[in-house]
Amino acid sequence: MYCPVCGSDYETPTHIFLECDFARDFWRKSPFRLCTKSRSQCDFGAWCHEVNSVLDEEQRGLFITLIWGLWFLRNKWVFEGKREHVGLSLLRLVDSWHRYAEAMKAQKIKGKGKEETAPKWSSPERGWLKANVDAAMGRGSKRGVGVIVRNGAGEVMVAAHKNVRVDWDVDTMEAFAVLFGLQVCWEAGYQRIALEMDSKTIADALNKRKSLQNYASTFIHEAQVLGNRFSSVSVTHVRRGANGVAHELARLALNVEGVKIWFGGCPPCIEGLIEREKLCTQGTDSVPT
Repeated sequence: MYCPVCGSDYETPTHIFLECDFARDFWRKSPFRLCTKSRSQCDFGAWCHEVNSVLDEEQRGLFITLIWGLWFLRNKWVFEGKREHVGLSLLRLVDSWHRYAEAMKAQKIKGKGKEETAPKWSSPERGWLKANVDAAMGRGSKRGVGVIVRNGAGEVMVAAHKNVRVDWDVDTMEAFAVLFGLQVCWEAGYQRIALEMDSKTIADALNKRKSLQNYASTFIHEAQVLGNRFSSVSVTHVRRGANGVAHELARLALNVEGVKIWFGGCPPCIEGLIEREKLCTQGTDSVPT
C-alpha cells in the first residue's frame, strides 16, 4: 500500500517515520533539528538506536514523545482528514513532555522522603536585574514573545510583549524572544542583565555550547552582538515553572497586535502571578545567576 499522505512510496515504518514528506518536515522543525533525508542509517529501528545513543535521559524521553506525536498527527490526517500545524503541534508536544518530566522529578524527590520542590522564580543578585523571556505559538502564523524585568525585590521594572505574524518554528521564536527582551532592556537603559529562558537549545547556543545551522542562528547572532553592548549579560536555562510570567506575557501577545510595554507595571491579568512569585522569594537568599 502506498503512503496515503505523500503517495511517493510504500507505507513501511521507515517511510512513515523518516521518509514521508510529513515526517521530514516534522523532524526538521523539531527541537533536535534532524535531517532524515541524509541519515546514515536506512532502517527506522537502527536510526532510533543511533539517535538515542547521543541523547541524555531527558532528551530520550522527549525523542520518544515526538515519535508518538508524529504517529498521532499522521493518523489524524489519514483517518480524520485533520491536518494539524506542525510547529504548533511540536510546541504542544514539547510542553507536555516538560510538564510530565517535572512532575516525575517532583514525585521522585517526594518518594525519597524529601520536601517536594517545584521550580520557581528567584531574585537576581545585588546590582543585577533579571529578565525572563519566552515565546508562544498560536494558530496559523500567529506568534508572540514576552519579557519581564524585575529587580532583587521582585518589583517589576518593565514588562512587554510583541505579536508577529510569521511562519517561524519554535527555536526561531525562542531566539527572537531573547533579542526582543534585550532590545527592551537596552532601550530602558539597563546594563547588568541576568536573562533566563526555558529553551535549553537556545540558551546553549547563546552560551556557545551549541551551534545551530538554521534561521534561529540569525537572531542568536543579533542577540550576542547586542548583548556585548551591555556591561554584563548572563544567559541561563530554567524550567518552565521558573519562567511562568514571561510565558503568560507571550501567550497574551497572540491576541494583541503590535508591541505593548509597561514601565513599572504589567497587564492586570498577571499581577497575581507576579505577587505570588515575589512572596516565594521573601525570606530566602538570592541565588546568583
